[in-house]
Amino acid sequence: MNLLKTACVVAIFGLVLVAAGGVSAQTLNGTLRDVNNLEIAIEPLDSDARDCGIGESKLIEAVTEGAEGAGFTLGGYDYALYLRISSLPRASDCFSSIDIEVRYVGKLALPAYPKGNRARAILWSNGIVIFSARNQHGKEVTAVVTQLVQSLAADWSQDNARQRAG
Repeated sequence: MNLLKTACVVAIFGLVLVAAGGVSAQTLNGTLRDVNNLEIAIEPLDSDARDCGIGESKLIEAVTEGAEGAGFTLGGYDYALYLRISSLPRASDCFSSIDIEVRYVGKLALPAYPKGNRARAILWSNGIVIFSARNQHGKEVTAVVTQLVQSLAADWSQDNARQRAG
């Protein structure tokens, strides 16, 4: 029975990793057009995330690696690449929900505020839930973060290629 449980966990994890590499969030109406500089904003990690081997410096490295060669740069301030990770350790395993968004926070015209009001707009979003052994979980989370940022870079390229084409 234990072997069957282990085989199911390994199969599910394999599907999650394949899905993370192949899933694209797709933007609507080219929302990533002209989004050229992004600051990295990571929601503070709690003790559960740290218990699962997840650290902020490794996440920053994963984002930077995923954005390597992308048409946008990291270090801006008009837009944010926002990363949120929620983790749950269980015995020798960990679950983590990984969500990445591209956000704009600023003044937007709204029906009740035609001259604009401060609002947060989410221009792109993608995420996944993973499950793995606690001793490997931090490495696997950072690998998935890199893949999700690469997905963002692909969508960014697509949105900005449309603009160059007309």
